[in-house]
Amino acid sequence: MPPNQAAERARRHDAPTPPPPPEVRASADAIVIGTTYTLDSKSLGGEREINVFLPHGYEKGSERYDVVYVLDGARHQDFHHISGLAQSATINRNFDDLIVVGVGSKDRTKEFTTPPADPRFAKEWPGAGGS
Repeated sequence: MPPNQAAERARRHDAPTPPPPPEVRASADAIVIGTTYTLDSKSLGGEREINVFLPHGYEKGSERYDVVYVLDGARHQDFHHISGLAQSATINRNFDDLIVVGVGSKDRTKEFTTPPADPRFAKEWPGAGGS
């Protein structure tokens, strides 16, 4: 019997039935790594999501911290990745505690570019140049 037919036969007839998935229990505990704020930006023409991660013990002391600002820092963008790395790195003592501030973007081409000098680019990206 050719190998492909043998594999197909084993899949249809001889393969054991997989066990049912384990029961999943819902939990009311939230995973919290920061706080979300909404800022009305006149210069950007609308609201922006601002996310802030504070290191453990921040609220108890008067220590000064470095701040990392994350563009594309909304919850559905890169905030969780960067704040998670910051938390992990400070726990492991790879670097000192720091604050992470994520600023959500809505239209990257408009918000992160200057007006194109080349007319070809202006035609291809008509929304560019808002920064």
